[in-house]
Amino acid sequence: MLATLLRLRFRSLLGGTRRRKRTTGFVAFMGIVYLYLFFCIGMLFYLLFSSICEPFAALGLSWFYFTLAALFGLVFSLVGTVFFAQAQLYNAKDNELLLSLPIPPGTILLSRMVFLWLMDFAMNLLVLLPAALAYAWQIGFTATGYAAQVLLALLLPCLSLALSTLAAWGVSALTRRLGRFKTLMTMVLSLCFLALYFYGYSQMQTLLMLLIANAEALAQAAVGTMLLYHLGLAALGNLPSLLLTAALCLVPMALVYWLLARTFLSFALASQAGGRRRGKVGPAKVSSLPRALFFRELRRLGSSAPYMMNAGTGILMMALLTGAAWLQRDSLGVFFAALPVSPAAAASLAMAFLASMTLFTAPSISLEGKTLWCIQSLPVDPAAVLAAKLRLHILLGLPPAVLCTALTCAAMGAGGLSCLAALALPAAVTWFTADVGLTMNLLFPRLDWINETAAVKQGASIILTMLISMMAVVGALFLGMLLLRFLPEAAALVVLALVFCLVTLPLRIWLKTRGAQRFAAL
Repeated sequence: MLATLLRLRFRSLLGGTRRRKRTTGFVAFMGIVYLYLFFCIGMLFYLLFSSICEPFAALGLSWFYFTLAALFGLVFSLVGTVFFAQAQLYNAKDNELLLSLPIPPGTILLSRMVFLWLMDFAMNLLVLLPAALAYAWQIGFTATGYAAQVLLALLLPCLSLALSTLAAWGVSALTRRLGRFKTLMTMVLSLCFLALYFYGYSQMQTLLMLLIANAEALAQAAVGTMLLYHLGLAALGNLPSLLLTAALCLVPMALVYWLLARTFLSFALASQAGGRRRGKVGPAKVSSLPRALFFRELRRLGSSAPYMMNAGTGILMMALLTGAAWLQRDSLGVFFAALPVSPAAAASLAMAFLASMTLFTAPSISLEGKTLWCIQSLPVDPAAVLAAKLRLHILLGLPPAVLCTALTCAAMGAGGLSCLAALALPAAVTWFTADVGLTMNLLFPRLDWINETAAVKQGASIILTMLISMMAVVGALFLGMLLLRFLPEAAALVVLALVFCLVTLPLRIWLKTRGAQRFAAL
């Protein structure tokens, strides 16, 4: 039974439960995309560890090097999987179905924790493997050292699994008590994680220099902790330290599993019933069909924190860039002055690139899930439903793109005709991304998701929309450099915006005709 549940979990992750199976070419393409993403992340960590490996080894602090690598892996895994663990354990849509079958709740929990362990293993491997490769290349391992690296790669995900699962249990318990404020609380927690991530990334160079300068003092503090000291020694092949590290990783995981096994049934059922509220009786409000469909999409967005966070990342980045433009005007002014284009054009291209990261339409059809029949059974033109999804993207994505571009241009001292022309490109990219996202989601919908996080983060339409939109903006950059040889800068920006509009027009026609027919046949 455990093997069957795991197989179903992996088929759901890969989208293999759909009636129409993926072609081999498509699966290979998506595999290449994921491998490329893992390679890019792994290279970032490899460069980080390569810069501190030899200095630490020269100071006799190789054990502290691996302690830091393990801590980085734990933090990276915890941030990346805590909300995914909450969705898998407590917010999965198949909880009631599985619990109604003659399957022990402990078996259901175990299958999901094994699946989460594999996710934690992949996240930790993105950190531990570059650290091991950097050390092997610059310093070198003994035979026991290589074996210890393999064992730690298997053991550390157990500790990160215990931490992320326990954190997911706490978040679920907290949000369950908040009732209608559940989405708001999840949004606040997600924004806090995101703020810490961006702060840490922005201070990475400073933190790295401080780490190297204070390596000996930090190592002495780690020696006082003992557990961190033995964690580093275990990576070098010390057998007693390796046994202690194994106990440190396995015992917490066993205790967390025991705790969750005692509370999983009540939490899983409570999460299904917690969102049901008693309706209020009152006069019915009448509105036009476009308005009703639009507010339906808006309510769907407002009820899902993962949807808002992932689809609205581009808007958040625009706001951060605009704030940085005003708060650090001098440093950004020097950076923009070194570019081969004016500050207005640079702001326009930057905001256009961030607009390509706004993805409200890319998962909008997938999020209909098993309730898709509800909207299909109504006497509503399918083209009107698709138009409402596009309208949501435009109304939420266009004002921030235009406003942030104008404010950034003003902060950089640009004005006049250049500033007005700079507004056109982000607006056109917003329209383009909306149509591309909806087209990709019609071509590659994912309606069999167990939790909505899979539809928002793991769908093929999400990845393809981001790749197409970002590559289109990069292509616009090169085309703009060619146009500047023949046209003024303001005219070149307007021409680029017109190119995006001309490319988007056939997509909009397809969505109103063949796309609407495809939506009705899903």
